[in-house]
Formats: sequence, C-alpha cells, structure tokens
Amino acid sequence: MKRITTASSLTTRQLALGLLFSTAAAIGVACGSSGGDATSDGGSEGQGAGNSTSSATGDGGAGGFIIDPTSGSGASSGTGFTECATSSDAATLVPLNMIIMFDRSGSMQSNNKWNSSTAALRAFIQSPEASGLRVALRFFPGTGCTGSSCNVNVCAQPAVDAAPLTSESAPTDAQEQLLISAITSETPNGGDTPIFAALSGATLWAKNYVAANPTEKAVVILVTDGEPNGCNQNSNAIAGIAEEAFTSAGIYTYAVGLQGSAPNLMNLIADRGGTGQGIFIGAGANAEQELLLALQAIQGSQLACDFQMPQSNDGQMINPNQINVVYTSEGGNEQIIGQVSSESACGANGGWYYDNPQNPATITLCPTTCQTAQGDNSGGIRIIVGCDTTPA
Repeated sequence: MKRITTASSLTTRQLALGLLFSTAAAIGVACGSSGGDATSDGGSEGQGAGNSTSSATGDGGAGGFIIDPTSGSGASSGTGFTECATSSDAATLVPLNMIIMFDRSGSMQSNNKWNSSTAALRAFIQSPEASGLRVALRFFPGTGCTGSSCNVNVCAQPAVDAAPLTSESAPTDAQEQLLISAITSETPNGGDTPIFAALSGATLWAKNYVAANPTEKAVVILVTDGEPNGCNQNSNAIAGIAEEAFTSAGIYTYAVGLQGSAPNLMNLIADRGGTGQGIFIGAGANAEQELLLALQAIQGSQLACDFQMPQSNDGQMINPNQINVVYTSEGGNEQIIGQVSSESACGANGGWYYDNPQNPATITLCPTTCQTAQGDNSGGIRIIVGCDTTPA
C-alpha cells in the first residue's frame, strides 16, 4: 500500500533511488559520468558517491539531494545575491513521462520470466516513490503491433496512456488501477518479437508527447527477452530509431534485456539512445528485485537534474540572463553553479545549461554536477532570479 504524502513533498519523493546491483553504472549514464564537482571551480563539499542515491523525503531517506522546500524573496549572503535578487525559490523538477514497451512473446513463459518481470512492474507502479510519475504502457507483440503487420502507428498506441500516479493505492489511484489491470490481463503469446516496430512506436509516442507538452520530458523503456524476429531485424536500423529520437527530440531510450535477449543489440540501442549501455536482468530468484531496482533507478536518474524555468507571477518572461543556480551542500555551504552554453559545453568542472537559450523551458545540471548533487545526503538546489547570470 502506498504511503500518504502531502502535495508539497511529492517532488522530493521522486528523487533518485539507490543503484544497488551490478548494472547500476549503466543506468546513471543519463545523468553523467562518475566523479566531478558541483561548481565550476570544483569546490563542492558534497562529493558524489557515484550513482548511489536514494529518495530524499521528509519522512526519511538514505541519501539523495533535496529540492529545497523553502521559498521567498532575496537570497542568503553566502551567494552574494542579497542586493540584486528579486526571488529565491526551490527548484521544481520537470514532469517525467515514461512509456514502457514490454515484451509478451511466447518465450517469456520460460524460466518464470513473465511472472517475475510483471511482478516487478506491478511493484514499481505501486511503490510510494512512483507518486507523480506519469506512466504509459504497451505490450508487444499484439493488437496489430506484430512481426507481420509492423504497423508503427498501431505500436504507438499504448494499452494505457500516460497519466500521473498518485500517493493513493488502487482503486483510488485510477492510473494505478488501469496499469495493474492491463498487466494482469496479459499472458505471453506469439512467436515473433517485432522490436523494430515496437521501438518505433514507443519513440513515436514519446516524440509526439513532448511536442505537445514542451515543458515536460519523456523516456522510453524497452523490456525484452528476445532477439528481433519480424519486421526489420537489422541491428543498426533498430538502434537508429533510438538515435533519431535522442538527437531530434531529446528522448532517452533504455534497453532492459531479460534472459535470452541479444546483449550487443541492447547495448547498441542504449548507446544510440543516450543511456550508455543495456541493463541486463538474469533469471532466478533475484530477477524480480533486480528489475524493480532498474526501473526505480531509471526514474531517479531522469528526474533529479532537470528543473523547470521559473515563472513570474504576472506572466511576464523572466530574463534568462538573470538566472542563477545555487547548490547548498550537506554541510550548509552555498555555492554558485556556473552556466555553460549547452550540454556539449559541459566539462569536468560541471555547470548548468538551458534547453533553449533564446526561449528556455528547462534548466539542466551538467553530468558531473548532477553526479555530485545526487550523492549529497541533504544538499539542495535553489534558483535565484534577478542577478546577472554567473558563467562557468
């Protein structure tokens, strides 16, 4: 049963969970490479512990930085922004949408893979940490998304479309109820594994969603136990789907391979999709727990370092040249994170950047800065408005 939380605590409940198994390093690639400092001059005291993070909530947690729950005008004297700042507010996480494309081919019946993987999926959806997450779900092959039809538009139609999960349990949480019902109504069936069509459909859904909701983000999670069987079976063509989605729309694709999957293909999909390498789950008693942790870690790595651009009370656009990001380390030291021009300008010293410098909607921490902040047990991120932006 989900715990009851207040609305003000939901964003902090969504922070990264620990990467507690051997494939953890692969999951953290979306946030960045290991090591690095939280500020442009490398002066952070909150040294990151790799990708080891945890939910940072008011009711307990074993790590992970906190989105500062306080707000108000001005800024503390530690940043030097006291005179010029017009507001100093808690950073607000960008809403995350996740489409899970889940294999239901006949081979999922072997070695208890179907039971353990769907149990992990149900546990993920029902977990307290999923509150606020928006999940869409599609199974393949089935309902026109098959190796004979290869209909991408059909594959892009989820069995359950995205909507936010809440802190309540089903049936009060209507989205949880829809997702659980969809999972329990499926059984493994079918001799083909149309990965090309399935991945094409999932990325199409994600691209369309982000185009319609530009202040949100979407990621694709492909879960399969097989090699391509049906539609285009060329590995480069399949991985090219993830690459196009990543380069054109910033859609990250995670490739989760169950026993029987093709490691080279899964790694290639993940690499082209911006997430480094595939995540592999073995068969046996630990499979359910490993998949659950993988899904939770994906959620955490995607949530923790993307923040919404502040909005003024009167609806006027805030000057993007008067935004500063301040990191408060576990020891209480406030440090200014310098701005870099783009993601490609992120270096070992870190920083932050806009998704679109001319019309920004999102503030993103550079990989090394994200890494350090995630490893801080009680650090915080704050957005300062009104002072000239400090460059990295």
